[in-house]
Amino acid sequence: MTPDLTLVGLISEASLLVKLVMLILLLASVFSWHIIFRKKLMLSRAARAATAFEDTFWSGKDLVSIYNRINAPKYDASAMERIFQ
Repeated sequence: MTPDLTLVGLISEASLLVKLVMLILLLASVFSWHIIFRKKLMLSRAARAATAFEDTFWSGKDLVSIYNRINAPKYDASAMERIFQ
């Protein structure tokens, strides 16, 4: 009798404890990739907001008008805009 060395064969022949450990590892991997993609999205949004603010800042517009726009009620300022405040 030759052992079944396919992925399905190895999983089906594994004990319950090994199957649970593999499931936990799979869930941890999926959760980690979820965090990685969320952080990547967050950093790319922050970079776009920083670039937009730098373009506005160096455009030659009046700094008071930029400041007033940032301090407007319900305005969600980016990190660089908060530093400018």
